[in-house]
Amino acid sequence: MTQADDLFAAGVDHHHAGRLNEAEKAYFAVLKVEPGHIGALSNLGRIARVRGDVDGALRHYRAACSGEAAPAEVFFNLANTLRDTGDTKGAIREYERALRINPSLAPARNALEKLRPA
Repeated sequence: MTQADDLFAAGVDHHHAGRLNEAEKAYFAVLKVEPGHIGALSNLGRIARVRGDVDGALRHYRAACSGEAAPAEVFFNLANTLRDTGDTKGAIREYERALRINPSLAPARNALEKLRPA
């Protein structure tokens, strides 16, 4: 395992235990070692969202989505955040991106069907 892997695993452990401040510190430490780490960026987006920091969540999710290997779930989380801010067009775009990566991601398909005009 790399240093980034170790730091990320520690962050996930803190995150799952509800220690968000410690998780956040660990994720930022990951980014110092490996800028652009998709998991750290995505989880920072989750923490920001839980804290009600929508701008921070969007910033972290967008950064995570800029990587070539971003999984569909990251686009799904970005889409959900956009939807919750009232950006329907942006949410539709990101749900579609999630489904291009993983066509079987049912929650994205369901959310998209609810947003598309009839």
